[in-house]
Amino acid sequence: MKINKNKLIGIIKEEIEILSEVSYDEEGNPVYVKPVEGETTPDDAEVLITGRDGISHGGLEIQQIKGKIKRQLAELGKEGHSVSSALNDIGVVKKYLETLELHSVSTLDPAMPEETDKEGIGN
Repeated sequence: MKINKNKLIGIIKEEIEILSEVSYDEEGNPVYVKPVEGETTPDDAEVLITGRDGISHGGLEIQQIKGKIKRQLAELGKEGHSVSSALNDIGVVKKYLETLELHSVSTLDPAMPEETDKEGIGN
């Protein structure tokens, strides 16, 4: 997968923004909102993301997770996406969806409108 300069700059800016928004406790450890059964976690809450390997990969706000899902699904529909890259992206999207489910957040809300692109890929 090729990444052009503008896309790389956008990725770096997004990651810097994410790092600057994390809350920390007195000891300097990041603080994440834990899921509460039956309660929907707010969109601005920082939650922990666990990877396929079961290891924590840091946190994101719920609204950031929704945005990342939307962008990664859009990338899957583009030409030139390698099979291995697509499989990796699908695994990441699955983990994001599992995180939203754990926090009782619906993915079908105004923050993630149903869309269909030219090729008919989408919801």
